[in-house]
Amino acid sequence: MFIKTGTKHASKGGIELAVFKAFREVLIEVLSFEFGVAVLVLARLLVVLLVDGFSLIHTMIVKEVAPLYMSVLWRDLSVS
Repeated sequence: MFIKTGTKHASKGGIELAVFKAFREVLIEVLSFEFGVAVLVLARLLVVLLVDGFSLIHTMIVKEVAPLYMSVLWRDLSVS
């Protein structure tokens, strides 16, 4: 591809500018794709952390509340 400059051949600066613009477009596409992948990875990590956190909280609550509930239940059953 030759850039018309009014001379017989394309100028070196015109070719460099075309290569720079093409490289910039490719770089923008690659970076936006990598950004999208990074967002997906971070979203998955956040979901995993939230699920694990809720699971941990649920386990802690069950371990604390279940013995209390069972002691109250047994106390009520023994009084009756």
